[in-house]
Amino acid sequence: MKSNFSMTRRSFAKSTALAAVGAATSFGSLTSAEQTPRKMIGVQIGAVSFVDEGTEPVLDILQERGAVNTIFLTTFTYGRGLAGRQIRGQPFPDHGPQESDEKFYHGGNYATPHAEFYRNTVLKETRAPDHGDLDIAANVLPAARKRGLKLFCSIEDVFRSDVPGVKEVAEVALQGRRTGTLFVVDEVQTEMFRTGTFLAAQQFGLRPDTVVLAKALSGGLMPLSAVLITNKVYNAVYSSLRRAIVHTSTFSENSLSMRAGLATLDVLENEDLGARALYLGETFRARLRSSLAGFEMVKEVRGMGLLSGIEFVPPKKLAVRALYEAFRRVHPAMFGQIVVMRLFRDSGFLTQICGNNFMVLKVAPPLVASDAQLDAFVAAIRDVVELAHSPGSFWSEALGLARRAFRL
Repeated sequence: MKSNFSMTRRSFAKSTALAAVGAATSFGSLTSAEQTPRKMIGVQIGAVSFVDEGTEPVLDILQERGAVNTIFLTTFTYGRGLAGRQIRGQPFPDHGPQESDEKFYHGGNYATPHAEFYRNTVLKETRAPDHGDLDIAANVLPAARKRGLKLFCSIEDVFRSDVPGVKEVAEVALQGRRTGTLFVVDEVQTEMFRTGTFLAAQQFGLRPDTVVLAKALSGGLMPLSAVLITNKVYNAVYSSLRRAIVHTSTFSENSLSMRAGLATLDVLENEDLGARALYLGETFRARLRSSLAGFEMVKEVRGMGLLSGIEFVPPKKLAVRALYEAFRRVHPAMFGQIVVMRLFRDSGFLTQICGNNFMVLKVAPPLVASDAQLDAFVAAIRDVVELAHSPGSFWSEALGLARRAFRL
């Protein structure tokens, strides 16, 4: 059947955008009867946003631009993402004080704590000193009620090691268990001698109860994953014949995947690729450090075995800094993605930026990579970094791509 749909991508994008805007603006004009039942449109937000912008302006933005009707206000956190003005390794926002808050940021309770609730605990001093005597709940709640917004006070369970009393209440210590909580390690990216040992956990003396494996387990040829568990966990899960199928999957026990996994394990052991990864990794990072030493945007080259990271920082040179800031406004990950693109397009090297820090390039060559291949990568990344340090094609080409994307 021939379709009568002749709308172009450009007109489709415009029409859907207008529909979305119309839906958002009409949301505020619904009568109370029409709003029942009303869907929750919520946002999690920390005290720092209200401190920097003011309570009413923030609520205006949430309602007018996001059609938000529910706020999850983080009143207790030691995590920088919801209490500090920056996340480690990421640029500053366009509001609030621009100086780094790493030295004075503390975290804790941004509402007024009640001492009686902590009387029998080791956590005594929980009040966050970052914003003076601010009680964020008392500050935001009345204004939210006037607007008909629901407000929930939330707690972010992020505790730094220097928080007073946290070691005494920790469920699991890295070198030993304090309770029956299981210690689970995700080794999907670090398994199979990637860091020099079969598991990265072995290099830190860790004794996990459960280990998750995947990806490299089949040499990248077949979909394959596995879970390693201790005898104690196994006997608890599969404690009887009736519980023999307590965990199963439609696509488990694929014979071809199993053969690929066994073959991979044979190669890793017979060719001693773990020891090779340790040796090559050190020499590889030494070459990278030497080649990139003169560039101000390269902060550090670090890693373990053949898993390395190259961390970048914003440029200081004014002409290049202006281009970098334009990149950041498009998306915080824009710079890293262009580095990835140039390496792949110009030299055929596939890399990736880290999901929790967009300024770190992840480099994980095959464990069988040759010295010549590693040298070729060192030359390739140097060429890309050199381009990024001058206001030329690295920046102009990428900004052109961004402009074309926004015009769709």
